[in-house]
Amino acid sequence: MEDRDLKMLEHGSPILQVAVELGIKVKSNTGLCFRSERHADASGEFTLFFDLAKNSFFCKTCSDVGGNVIDLVCQCQDCDREKAINWLKHRIEFDLETRELYYQKNKKRKRK
Repeated sequence: MEDRDLKMLEHGSPILQVAVELGIKVKSNTGLCFRSERHADASGEFTLFFDLAKNSFFCKTCSDVGGNVIDLVCQCQDCDREKAINWLKHRIEFDLETRELYYQKNKKRKRK
């Protein structure tokens, strides 16, 4: 995949939405780390921080947890980069199909 295509994929995948879809508990711009077994107290403290402007994340406890939205999928799902990219592509395609179906359904209702 070309760099331009990767940038478009990242831009079309807001990190907070992806985090929620991955099952990460999110509160504002923070979340529970998916590597909680590494946290000494495991108190349920929100240690993941999301930078919405950069579409990136990091954990204040785990030095190797962080990166862009593709890295989030890789690290959270324990998969390679190619699988993460395919997961994000499928997510975007599904979102577009759902929107198309939704708007077609609403157009039919308005005509009645």
